[in-house]
Amino acid sequence: MTKIKHGMIQTPAYKSWYAMLQRCENPKNKNYGCYGGRGIKVCEEWHDFRNFYRDMGDRPSKCSLDRIDNDGPYCPTNCKWATQKEQCNNSRMNHMLTLHGTTMTMIQWADKTGIKYRTLRNRVQKLGWSDEQALTEPTQIHIPRRIS
Repeated sequence: MTKIKHGMIQTPAYKSWYAMLQRCENPKNKNYGCYGGRGIKVCEEWHDFRNFYRDMGDRPSKCSLDRIDNDGPYCPTNCKWATQKEQCNNSRMNHMLTLHGTTMTMIQWADKTGIKYRTLRNRVQKLGWSDEQALTEPTQIHIPRRIS
């Protein structure tokens, strides 16, 4: 059988595709335990780069391959190109906070409220505050004392 060359082996899309396959199917890959080792699969059609590229297209600058459902497979309906910030907000390690029926990650709440992420994390994880208290309690403002 003759292999058909696609001439895209050096492209960002190909590198993302290859890394995806390695994470999911190569037990010697350092990230296998978090992907293939926990059951994350690559759909059969995406074992051919041309099909992956048909579905995903070129990888945009500063983006990487993201699964919408972190427990789902790599397939056309569950993948998108995402920025680093989007990837961080879609991590299974995120701590979600809920206020008035809205649930977001701590990072998203920090952006929305202006409360530093580190402050939110400390309030919830170290101090044991409720979501509401962590998100609504004002932060202390330290005013430096004048030295006369």
